[in-house]
Amino acid sequence: MPAQAKLTELDEEALVQAHAVFHAITHPIRINLVRILEENPAQTVTQLQFRLRLAQAIVSVHLAILRKAGVVTATRTGKNIRYKLDEGMMQTIQLCIQRINA
Repeated sequence: MPAQAKLTELDEEALVQAHAVFHAITHPIRINLVRILEENPAQTVTQLQFRLRLAQAIVSVHLAILRKAGVVTATRTGKNIRYKLDEGMMQTIQLCIQRINA
């Protein structure tokens, strides 16, 4: 069994980043956005707005928070911006949760 890292040995920058990511994904609207994007990748704000039944401005604010945390990526296709989950970040989040629950 590997030795457990002491809290004082953890990288402060990594802890700050982890806090930002977990803070970003724990809001109810953002949890719903992640769920929708898991099931339906590459959605536009309009599509997400329709699914969530929220104003476009609200959806855009929450997407910006998820983007800043690295949870979603955005790709412009013509006039539209399509949002999808960052698979690498989602795997990292799942690994962190598994380690916490172990």
